Amino acid sequence: MYNSEFGILNKLLETVGLEDLQHIWLADKKLAMFCIMIVVMWQFIGYHMIIQIAAMKNIPESYYEAARIDGAGQWEQFKKITFPLIKPILKVDAVLIVTSALKYYDLVAVMTEGGPDHATELLSTYMYYQGFRTLKYGYSASIGVVLLLLCICSVLLSNFIFRSEPTEY
Repeated sequence: MYNSEFGILNKLLETVGLEDLQHIWLADKKLAMFCIMIVVMWQFIGYHMIIQIAAMKNIPESYYEAARIDGAGQWEQFKKITFPLIKPILKVDAVLIVTSALKYYDLVAVMTEGGPDHATELLSTYMYYQGFRTLKYGYSASIGVVLLLLCICSVLLSNFIFRSEPTEY
């Protein structure tokens, strides 16, 4: 997709007549991380969408029917019914997203190996580089501990942000 010679993005720009916008996407320090983020979002959007749809389908239709009878509009129904009832699932999904982002490795390693000039280097790719390329095992292990602490902090922060009373149906 991002290949400068036969990637679909540059071919699309050429077909539309915007040859001057063609680029070596993953070699540009300003664009490389953005390009990787698009691929990662494309990879996981379906997974998180299914989680959210399942949470919304779990809400009884009688709640919405009662709200419509009381005269509540779409926004009021979302604010008073949908959001409070999917809040626990949002908390779980937020933890999944943040912890996955902190420990993400594979696409960055395959697409750029942390380059150009360390522009796409993540904590996980740096940990791998230090452990297996420079053979600094202790330093790599300490990076892993920092990564673990960041994941724990993100879970605690998510629990704090999404705290609420248990909701009964």
